[in-house]
Amino acid sequence: MRGTFLNRHTNTNPAACAGIYNSTTQTYSVTVRSTLPRGAVFADGSTYLTGFNTILPPNSPNCGVHQSLGVFSAGSRHVGGVHALMADGAVRFISENINSGSSAAAVVTSGASPFGVWGALGTKSGGEVVGDF
Repeated sequence: MRGTFLNRHTNTNPAACAGIYNSTTQTYSVTVRSTLPRGAVFADGSTYLTGFNTILPPNSPNCGVHQSLGVFSAGSRHVGGVHALMADGAVRFISENINSGSSAAAVVTSGASPFGVWGALGTKSGGEVVGDF
């Protein structure tokens, strides 16, 4: 598959996105939008370089066919997770092993997130109650 570009299926299907990334070698089996290391151009402002959604757990792959549509994972150079700024101003370390539900679930536009505790942390009106994580 090397040399093949992302397609709309990979871009909108979290399981397909996770399937094209080898976390051991930190390489993709297809050509992606950007292969810059995480945090390399944080001041750029482009979604595929700086934004994220709470679909795949932290430090997972990014799959997007253009700057604002896709599965974009929170990432950092910290081993094992990312630091996240919470709405109340607290900073928490979020493990890449946080409960993230099923990557086979369909992305929803309203209601509770199907992506576990990680997904619930990214919703504002899904009705989830998030305890310790």
